[in-house]
Amino acid sequence: MIIRRLILMVVLGFSIAACDAATVQPRVSFDDQGCASSDTANWPDGALDIEVSNSTTLLGAVIMGTYDEGYGHEDLVAYGNDVSTRPDFMNSLEIFQVPPGSSTLVFDHGPGTFFMACMPDTNTMIVLDDVTIEG
Repeated sequence: MIIRRLILMVVLGFSIAACDAATVQPRVSFDDQGCASSDTANWPDGALDIEVSNSTTLLGAVIMGTYDEGYGHEDLVAYGNDVSTRPDFMNSLEIFQVPPGSSTLVFDHGPGTFFMACMPDTNTMIVLDDVTIEG
């Protein structure tokens, strides 16, 4: 009886751990309200194939890159959404144009923490969550 309970507890523990580590498909979507991404904390590790969809009639963009030393996500959020001038503390690695419809952004820049932002139009930046890729 004790062994049966122990086995049941081990199986239950593995099931809970498997649920916590569930990955989601990397996605960025544009609509009339702006843009959003799936939960970047649960994106798979390594090179990313990000599904991008744009249900608007405007050309948008997804920008991914790195921060200069000493800067981070909070700095990009504090910069605001007006990008008539580019923040000088970020280095763009990918600027992926997003026409209406759907496409795939392939991001394969190795390990690190990368900012991700989208531009639903040419003057507006929406800061999304950072993406961390392990080595």
